[in-house]
Amino acid sequence: MSMVSPIGNNIAGFPQSPNQPPQRVAGGLDENGERLVQISAIHAEGCGFCASIRDGLMTESQLAKLKQDSLAEVMAHEQAHQSAAGAYAGAIHIDFDANGIAIGGHVPITFPPLTEDNPEIALKGAEMIRAAALAPSDPSGQDMSVASQAMDLLGRAKVMMDKKRKRQELGAGQA
Repeated sequence: MSMVSPIGNNIAGFPQSPNQPPQRVAGGLDENGERLVQISAIHAEGCGFCASIRDGLMTESQLAKLKQDSLAEVMAHEQAHQSAAGAYAGAIHIDFDANGIAIGGHVPITFPPLTEDNPEIALKGAEMIRAAALAPSDPSGQDMSVASQAMDLLGRAKVMMDKKRKRQELGAGQA
């Protein structure tokens, strides 16, 4: 006669024996009975959003909250750029990882042309773009690069304005 153990059938996430903790597997249940989902990758080491990921798994509610929180953080950062850049800013673009988690974004910025006739427009635009690049509380390396480009344009616009003013003074003195 064969013995059949009622504990022998292991359904994903349930213990194989009364003394064994539940296995953490995708589709299984966590210790609180919530379904676990597989996360394909942690998008950044030390990421606060990824702190709740254990063994590449998290609960469905943790994933939903992670998606919501990451999108809110990325949108706030990009909206700070967009609102400060005004007419120089394009539409916000958000980047998502394979799990649907917002991992970054960008706002295209159009620098104003620098011309001899109107360097004042470039100067005002450069000031606005620099402020927009530094608008978020946590500017990225790319943000700092844009701010640097804006400072370069600002410097060239000031030089051009000085030359324009000197030409105007010389022209007024000859009249």
